[in-house]
Order: sequence, then structure tokens, then C-alpha cells
Amino acid sequence: MAERYDKAGRLIGNFFFFRGHGDRSIIARLVPTLSFQLYHCLAKTQASIRSAIDANPHINSISLTYQFQKLIIGPIRAANMLDQSGKPRIIIIDGLDECDDRELMRDFIEAVISAFQEHDGLRLRVLITSRVEEHIRETLETSAARSVVHRLSLGDFDVRADIHTFFQSRLSTTYEKKHRVMKDLSPQWPSQSDLDLLVTKSDGSFLWAITLIKLIDGPGFSEDNLRKALTAEDGLDFLYAQVLRDAPRDENFDRVISTVMLLTEPLPIVFLAYLLGLRPKDIVQTSLGLQSILMIPGDDDEPITLSYITAGFPDSP
Repeated sequence: MAERYDKAGRLIGNFFFFRGHGDRSIIARLVPTLSFQLYHCLAKTQASIRSAIDANPHINSISLTYQFQKLIIGPIRAANMLDQSGKPRIIIIDGLDECDDRELMRDFIEAVISAFQEHDGLRLRVLITSRVEEHIRETLETSAARSVVHRLSLGDFDVRADIHTFFQSRLSTTYEKKHRVMKDLSPQWPSQSDLDLLVTKSDGSFLWAITLIKLIDGPGFSEDNLRKALTAEDGLDFLYAQVLRDAPRDENFDRVISTVMLLTEPLPIVFLAYLLGLRPKDIVQTSLGLQSILMIPGDDDEPITLSYITAGFPDSP
């Protein structure tokens, strides 16, 4: 969604919360980051943002409501007064449930709701996504929120057709990429019945579907991996156990993987390597066989993290 609105010239800011990733799991950087993006996206907001900071150099330490009003809403209103043409601009905030500051998140949501109540016709839309958590649900279901909030629950949508298309597209790419070793298989690989079974196993979750794709497209012959995916029992425990059992193992496997699993917070690859007395490339090489359940970054300064998967899409405000 962020890419789509950015290409359309309507995205003015985005922030993706990610639990366990430093500043991406706390709310302190949210408004300053959005304001920084707004400043560089809309030149007409720059004077207002500079004035707000000059008037209060310590604005980052003041309440979220004040920050949001002075660094986001005020500058946008000033820009809108100069230009009333075009469609509303978009701010996207993803993964509110990944933010550790629950009470402050409640305050921020209330600040957004108040802004839209106080400024009728505000030429802005804020798209937020989250799993259902009580502090978020309660704030979005107040009588004040109902007048300005439009809620969509992913549980209300049947995504099986989309997941079927996803499997068909990704596995077609796998067939083309590995044609030399798969040329004896039908060009229609996999069959419709196999695709239907993969969709059933995904149980409405794209994250689950992505994990199955990684398993099929992982080390080994893709047709053999497909059979394993199709015959695997339902449930994460069995799938994870199968991935771990089939992963290629070197002399560092047990040390690296057990450390990744047991860390309270993920460590950057360079720190993990230092901790274990290995080279960063040793950590990466050992982890590559588990890419279906691990997220391995392209930068050694970033951590290896688990691919968190749910059994199905949770309701989402």
C-alpha cells in the first residue's frame, strides 16, 4: 500500500513498528519520523515545521498530542490552505500491536481521532494496521472514534482466491527458474489439486503461504519439497520441526540456531558473530538453510529474526 500511494504521489509518511528492533518498537520516534518525511515530501509544510521546532526546541519530549498537532496537522493545514486541489494525502502506520508503549499508543490514537474531529475536511487519511489488542480496540471503539474511523476486519474477507493466485504465480516462477532440473515435469506444475491443497493448508494466512513457498523453493528438489509440504501435518510445530530436520548442517549449526532462538532480543549479525567467536559470513551461511522460518537481513548490522506466523489472519481494526 505504501509503494502504491508513493507511486501515485500521495504518500507523505510511513512508519512500520517492529517489536525487538530498537527504535522501531517504541513510539518516541513515530511523530518526528513522520514530520521529517512530511518536511521533505511537501515543500509547503517546511515553514510551519521549522516554526514549530524553533518555538519549542524540545518538542520531542512533549506529549504526543502536542507533537502531532504542531508537527503534522498544523503544517498540513497550512499547505492545504494554499492548495485545495487533488486527493487527500496518506500516512501509513503498520503494526501498532508491535509497539511496546501501550499507554502512549492509546494517547497517539486519541490524538489522531481528535485532529479529524476538530478539523472537518482535513485533506489527510491515516491508514493504521494492527492485530487486535485490547488497548487498541477500546480506543477505536469509543463513541468519538466512530465518527471518523472506518474499520476493516481482515477476518471478514475470503482470501483463498488471492492465496491460490499467489501460489500459482510463485511456483510458476520456481518452475521457470529451475527448468533444467524440472523439465521432466508438466509445464502446469503443480497441478490444480495440489494448488487447492496448499490453499487449504494455508488456512487464510498469507504468512503461512509464504512459509510453504519458502519450504518448496528451498534446498533440494522442488517437487520433493512440494510433496513434503502437501503431506505435512497441520500446525506450526510439525512444519518447523520438518524444516529443522531437513536443513543442511555445518559445525556451527547447533550453536548459531540455538543462540538465535534463545536470545531475549535479536542481536545484529556482527554482534552475534562476536559473541560466538565466528565471522559474520559464518552466521549467514549457517542460517541460509532455514530461510523459510528465519528472516536473514542483507546487512550484517541487522539481526536475524524469527518469521512469526499465525494460524490464520486475526481480526484487525
